[in-house]
Amino acid sequence: MAKLPAASAVDGEPPGDLEPSLEAIMEAIRDVKSSLEPELDTVMLDVNFKRAEFHEMSEKVKSVESHIHLLQSTIKKLEDQVESLKKQHAQMAARLEDQEGRARRNNIWVVGVPVGAKGAAVDLFLEDLITNHLPLKRLSKFFSIEWTHRTPVPRQGLL
Repeated sequence: MAKLPAASAVDGEPPGDLEPSLEAIMEAIRDVKSSLEPELDTVMLDVNFKRAEFHEMSEKVKSVESHIHLLQSTIKKLEDQVESLKKQHAQMAARLEDQEGRARRNNIWVVGVPVGAKGAAVDLFLEDLITNHLPLKRLSKFFSIEWTHRTPVPRQGLL
């Protein structure tokens, strides 16, 4: 780059013979421009690279946003299903409790029947006991023994 001659001022007035010519100024501008052109090209390449990166990142952000939206809607649907299943579970639990209560009300516990009473036909023995030997005035014509079972009792000497 061409250097301009240094100007010095004495008493605030520019010296007349040291003023650069227009040709020298133009030459200095050309030198500065030619020295800045490679750096400007590098800056422009960097800007274009960053612009491409920004565009790529923008596309990725859009993709992630769409996935997030999809996941949020899926989560909302699943939360609604969970709430529905909770309500259904509560209803079914209430029905089960009601059914178990009704089943218990129709049970009769007979205590003290000897272990070997009437062999394997304990249900026939109990039916005969209830219908013929208990002082019941009226029994439903639908009375029947559906099921019998013994509760285990500890045998003496095993404890």
